[in-house]
Amino acid sequence: LIAYMRLDLDEAEGRAQAVILRDPNDVDALNMIGLVQTSRGDLERAEATFRKVLELTSLDSSGASAAHTNLGTVYVLRGDYESAKPMYDR
Repeated sequence: LIAYMRLDLDEAEGRAQAVILRDPNDVDALNMIGLVQTSRGDLERAEATFRKVLELTSLDSSGASAAHTNLGTVYVLRGDYESAKPMYDR
């Protein structure tokens, strides 16, 4: 998280990928990878990553909450405000 906050996307992605190698279903690492993808403008892959998090989590978990918010951001960046709104309402 600190690397991402410093905008060191390569380090943030590398650390998250290292976690994924140990646990491919780590929702915190997947959320971080999605954030990096979003920051790099790779919105298609970011959407897929956040959707994977939602498949792996229960709806009331913090991982799902973050993924919904992050997915909403992807939609906003695409200009799809109609799809974004329900993501923020969860």
